Amino acid sequence: MQRFNFNSLMEVFDWLEQKGYTEEFHIDNGGVRHSESSRYFPAKAINIIQTIKLEETSDPDYTSLVFVVEIEGTDLKGFFVDATGSYADLKLSSLHKA
Repeated sequence: MQRFNFNSLMEVFDWLEQKGYTEEFHIDNGGVRHSESSRYFPAKAINIIQTIKLEETSDPDYTSLVFVVEIEGTDLKGFFVDATGSYADLKLSSLHKA
């Protein structure tokens, strides 16, 4: 995992926008759902390009993970966000198992 010096999720989102990764996705049923269109993509269509780890200075137990993704067969490039530890979304593990 490449190290970055972002101080907030907003900085990450701004950087991603500059790189053309503008679409937001949410983990759903072993894949991801495009936030704008509600279109579903199975795990096999998701290419994780990069993972960005952002540690919150105000709460050391909370760490965000931003997954930078491209969807095969489309021109969709974007991201989804998860956390680690007790804040983690258990649906992420279903994405890895699919």
